[in-house]
Amino acid sequence: MPEGMRENVSLKEYSTFKIGGIARFFCVAKDEEGARAALDFAIKNKLKVFVIGKGSNLLISDRGWDGLVLKLEMNGMHIDAAADGYIVTLGCGAYLTKSILSLQKEGISGLEWAAGIPATLGGAVSNNAGAHGKDMGGSVKSVSVIEMRTSGEDGVLESYVMREMTGAECDFSYRDSIFKKTKKFVILGATLSLAKGDAAAMRDEISANMKNRTEKQPLEFPNVGSIFRNPVLSDASMEKFFRDNEDMRGVFKNNTIPAGWLIEQVGLKGKKVGSAMVSEKHANFIVNAGGATAEEVVIMISMIKQKVRESFGIQLLEEIEYVGFQVTHGR
Repeated sequence: MPEGMRENVSLKEYSTFKIGGIARFFCVAKDEEGARAALDFAIKNKLKVFVIGKGSNLLISDRGWDGLVLKLEMNGMHIDAAADGYIVTLGCGAYLTKSILSLQKEGISGLEWAAGIPATLGGAVSNNAGAHGKDMGGSVKSVSVIEMRTSGEDGVLESYVMREMTGAECDFSYRDSIFKKTKKFVILGATLSLAKGDAAAMRDEISANMKNRTEKQPLEFPNVGSIFRNPVLSDASMEKFFRDNEDMRGVFKNNTIPAGWLIEQVGLKGKKVGSAMVSEKHANFIVNAGGATAEEVVIMISMIKQKVRESFGIQLLEEIEYVGFQVTHGR
């Protein structure tokens, strides 16, 4: 077996939710050569492949993954000066906040909004992570990937090719991308277009964003971040919403309603299914209050969607990604 390959590995320790079953094979790759060796092993042994970074934004089935889970830890950084700023290349395994702090010291600006997001660069690009009206897609110039070619419905890896994709080819949208939609790509790294900034002002913004996350998010329990996307309504639907909720007019803007507010309004804050609990601190977080299962989280998600739909006529869509389930939820 390739270096770093193991069998029958619990995925709980590789998920920020601390939930998940057993991976038939699990491999850590620290460079492109290691990633290719792991994929060659998957082809030879007719395996499905799932790629993981920090393990945030994922709900992994209690059944685990009957194939290969590939954890990528390429974390290099390369900086080039450009006419209007900097071109920064980051490895997919680079921790986002750590990278932002390094860039701040160099006076390189553009990612301060992401400070505190518990993700690797690869995960942040795949999910088009965002906050404060900005997202990763706004900075991505290109992405280095391995494109996987799979067979039929079983998703077994048959072959792969190396590719360099432009930002436009990534099909970024709200908390989504071609990587998340198709699951056919292994992100190796990304090149970002960033600007020259004032290091002191950047430090203050980073500090404020990290403090905001600490104060508002339930960091005392394992979780995977926001469960649902914030619904964006049509003009007509938004006007109807304001007629029914006049006190929110002027508070909610850009036709966007916070999912956490909706969940709180239907009385589910603090609600538990087994050990899966809607956070009392932020209702768009489901936390693992101790030994929660993926099944309990799925039941909780279904309950939330039903209650919000019945009360507001709004269909919540998941921001998280499901791994190892028989059906794809919320897509």
